[in-house]
Amino acid sequence: MQSPDESRGAILRLVPAPSFADDDFRTRLISFAVVSIIGLLITWFVYRLTVTTFEARYQESFQSEADQMQAKLQSQIDLSLEYLRAIPPFFQASDTVTETDFREFTKPAVKRHPSVHTFEWLPRVTDQDRKDFEKSAAELTGDPKFAIRSVN
Repeated sequence: MQSPDESRGAILRLVPAPSFADDDFRTRLISFAVVSIIGLLITWFVYRLTVTTFEARYQESFQSEADQMQAKLQSQIDLSLEYLRAIPPFFQASDTVTETDFREFTKPAVKRHPSVHTFEWLPRVTDQDRKDFEKSAAELTGDPKFAIRSVN
C-alpha cells in the first residue's frame, strides 16, 4: 500500500543544511568576504580621491577669482589715493585756489573713475572770517538763512 504522499507523486527529501565544517562552503564564504571587503575599500578610496580632486579644483578656482578681485580692488583704491594725494600739491602750487579751480582740477578724476564719486570744496573758515563767509555764501546759494553750524 502506498502512502498518501506517494500516490500524488510528491517526493519529499530531506537535504542536510550546509555546515561551516564543510571546507568548500567555508572557502567560498571567505572568498566572498575578502572580495567584498576589497571592493568596498577600492570604492571608498576612489570616492575619497574624487572628492579630494574636486575640492582642490574648486579651492583653486575660488582662490584665483578672489586674487583677481583683490588685485582689482587694490588697483582702484591706489588710483583713488593718487588723486587724493595730488590735491595738496595743487593748493601749494597756487597762492589762491577758488572753488571753480578746484572743481576743474578734480573733474577728470570723477569722470574717468567710477570708484571716485566726488571731491568736495570745503574751505576752512576762521572765526574772524565767518560773518563775511556766511554773507557771501547766502548770496551765492540764494539761501538767506545760510549759516555755519557746529556739529556737536
